[in-house]
Amino acid sequence: MNIMVDAYLDNNLGDDLMIRYFASYFYQHKIYLVESREHIRKTFYDIPNIYFYSEEDYKMNEYDFQLHVTIGGSMFILDDFKKLIRFRHRIKNSRKIKKRNIPSAIIGCNLGPFDKRNFGLKLAKFELKYKNLVTVRDKQSKELLLRGFKRKKINIKLFPDIIFSKVLYKSIPKYGLGISVYRSANSEVNNIQIYQELATLADKFIKRSGEKVALFAFDSENENDLVAAHNIKEMIEEKNKVEIIPYLGNSNIFLDKFLSCKKILGIRFHSSILALISGIPLYSLSYSNKTQNMMSNLHLSKYCSPLNNIKENSELIGKDIEDGNLAILKDRDRYELNRLSLEHFIEIEKLINNIYEKGQ
Repeated sequence: MNIMVDAYLDNNLGDDLMIRYFASYFYQHKIYLVESREHIRKTFYDIPNIYFYSEEDYKMNEYDFQLHVTIGGSMFILDDFKKLIRFRHRIKNSRKIKKRNIPSAIIGCNLGPFDKRNFGLKLAKFELKYKNLVTVRDKQSKELLLRGFKRKKINIKLFPDIIFSKVLYKSIPKYGLGISVYRSANSEVNNIQIYQELATLADKFIKRSGEKVALFAFDSENENDLVAAHNIKEMIEEKNKVEIIPYLGNSNIFLDKFLSCKKILGIRFHSSILALISGIPLYSLSYSNKTQNMMSNLHLSKYCSPLNNIKENSELIGKDIEDGNLAILKDRDRYELNRLSLEHFIEIEKLINNIYEKGQ
C-alpha cells in the first residue's frame, strides 16, 4: 500500500524518530514524504520503504496513495501568522483528500497552546472533522476535543506518545548529567537568562561530582538548539568537562550518547520521554503544556517545573539532581507504556485492513 505521511521535517530528533518508528512498523508498505532538501532526505536513506516526493512531484501524484497519515506532535499550535497559514493549508488538503474518498488519520498529537480567543481550536476542529481517526498523546487534548465535538461524532483515541513505542536501555555511563538545551523563538522569552541558569546548574554539578556534562541539541535546523548549546558552554567555567552533542540526522550516534548519561535535565519534550523509557533518572523543565500534561498523566508532576521559572527554582533543581530525587519508571511501567503506545500504529492497521476489505 502507498501511504502518504505528513510530518514535521526540521532535523528534529523527536519528530524524525516518530517517522522512523512508523516506517519500521509498516515495513511492508511504501511510505511517502514530501521533502526536497537533500540534507533532510539523507536522514532517512537507511530506511528502504521511505520514498520522497518534491512539491512538484506531489502535485502530479497527490492522489496516488490509499491512505494519508499525519504524524502529529505539537501540530495544533497557533501563536503566530506562519502557523495560521500552515493551518489553512492543512484544512484545504484534508478537504481535498476527503472528497477523493481517501481515508486519513492524525496520530500522536496534542492540542495547544492556542491564542486567547481559542481561534486555533476552531481551526483544529475544521481539520479534524475530515479525519477517520485521531489519536492524541495526553488526556487534556482528548478532553478538549470531546468538548469541542459534542454534536459531531469523531473517532478519538488516547495513547502515550509514539516515542514510548520502543523500549530503550541505558548504557555504560560516560556523562554524569545530560541537559537537553532549548532556544525559544518567542521574543518575550529571556533566552540569555535561561542559558545562564543552566550554565550555573552545570558548573555546580561538575564541581560537586567531578563528572562530565553533555549538552544535547535535539533540533539543528530552524529551531536550532545549537545556538543555546554554544551560549551555555561559553558561560560555563569548567568548559573542559562539557561536550556539545548535536542531532545532525544520525539518530543512532545521538542516542548512543544520550543513553550513556547517568541523569537527564530535560527541556525538549522528547528528551524527557527518552529518559523515562530508557530508565534514566529525570528532572523535566517544561516550555509548553505538552510536557506538563505528559508528566501529570504519568503522576510525575513533582519532577517537573516551568522553564520560565528556572531562576526561582534553580537551587531546588540542583539539589534534586545532586540527591537523585528524580523521576524514574519501574520496568513494568516502561513496558506498559510501550504496549499502549503501539496502539497508535495498531489503530492505523485497522484502517488499512478496512481499506483492503473495501477494495480501495
